[in-house]
Amino acid sequence: MIKNGKTGLWTPTRRGLMKGIGAGALGLGLGGLGPAYAQIANAGDWAKFSGTNLRLLLVNHWWTDAVKAKIPEFEKLTGMKVTLDVLAEDNYYQKAAVELSAGMGNYDALMVGNMQAGQYMAAGWLAPLGDLLSSSAIIDKSWYNLEDIFAPGREAGSMNGSLQALPISTEAEAVIYRTDLLEKAGLGPIRTFDDLEAAATAMNKDGVAGIVGRGRRGLDVVWVWTGYFLGHGGDFFVDGKPGVDTEAGVKATDLYVNKLLKANGPQGTANMSWLEASGVFKDGKAAIYTDASGQLAVVLDKASSRVVDTVGTFAWPSYGDQAAAPNYWFWLLGMPATSRNQEAAALFIAWATSPEISLAVGRDTGSPVARASVWEDEGFRKFYPGDTAAEISKTLASVQPLRVPYSDPKFPPVVDALSIEIVNVLTGTKDVETAMKDAAAGMTRAMGG
Repeated sequence: MIKNGKTGLWTPTRRGLMKGIGAGALGLGLGGLGPAYAQIANAGDWAKFSGTNLRLLLVNHWWTDAVKAKIPEFEKLTGMKVTLDVLAEDNYYQKAAVELSAGMGNYDALMVGNMQAGQYMAAGWLAPLGDLLSSSAIIDKSWYNLEDIFAPGREAGSMNGSLQALPISTEAEAVIYRTDLLEKAGLGPIRTFDDLEAAATAMNKDGVAGIVGRGRRGLDVVWVWTGYFLGHGGDFFVDGKPGVDTEAGVKATDLYVNKLLKANGPQGTANMSWLEASGVFKDGKAAIYTDASGQLAVVLDKASSRVVDTVGTFAWPSYGDQAAAPNYWFWLLGMPATSRNQEAAALFIAWATSPEISLAVGRDTGSPVARASVWEDEGFRKFYPGDTAAEISKTLASVQPLRVPYSDPKFPPVVDALSIEIVNVLTGTKDVETAMKDAAAGMTRAMGG
């Protein structure tokens, strides 16, 4: 849980890699454990739980894809067997809520979105990780270096001083765009919301949408909308009451929904999650895509993207005299309190979030892992074209985490109530002013008011 008053997640600084990790140990070897496991092999009793079967519940996500490819290496290192259940995001949320609330004990570890973390921890559904990772019973804590994991991510997975989930990816909103189309249109950098609207309008031609973005009910549409809302000076709650029916809420919704998605976006936006929206962009059918910076791992995938050589990124835009305020997201890895293999599961979590695996995942896929040392690694930064890494660092540093009440257990139903009305604007069912008033009323009901 974020309890400090900082206005940014972190400010990247030059720092070396972990003490004791040599240059030859930074890439994972093939055809066996190889020299990359020289440090890992000495960091704990990896065979302590040999023969244990671990079952994980994961989201269809680029981090999942990257780690899934390395699971055989973990199994060889530990003698354990790992079974993955990977679900689409909406299905995952439903499955996780049922499994955790019923205390079924079917899973030993699972991914946790930072919006759900507060709810899960408040309900006692996650087991404490801090003691397991800070003692020498599981791993060498000096090798693991918990402090290298971004502090806001650790705070997002903590409640009342108890660490219960660890961040595996860290993202903030950014403007992903086609460099060739921006140049062809004779446009400069997109630094303000006015620049964004002008660019989307100018490039909306020749069968290419000016912009694409999420529009589906639930967290999908609200997550992206939030950066527009905060950027206009909005706050989710003002004096304990919903603040979305303010001028900031109306302007943000009018911009994102009416002026961008409806005026310059593709058909079917109301049914789009990030999966569909990213697909439109990487197929070359949209000029701009505003979403999480982690989406770069998707649109820069050489195996599936048609626009790999023409992808650029700008940090999140600002509005007037307001500072840019992109939304942010951590995916975390936690352990159900009902797991029957808690020490073995903690060992897996330590491996999956370790310096070596984090660096390998970052270098292989560009996945925005949550270790500071990885973000300072030149091999990782080379994944991103041009000045993209610098733009991502800028947008991450501009996050204002206290303005998004992710840690409030009541936030998920509030998000759903808000999303219904944003989608009503997108489908033309309501005008912006009416929808935002109704959204505020729906949010109040969701909070039990």
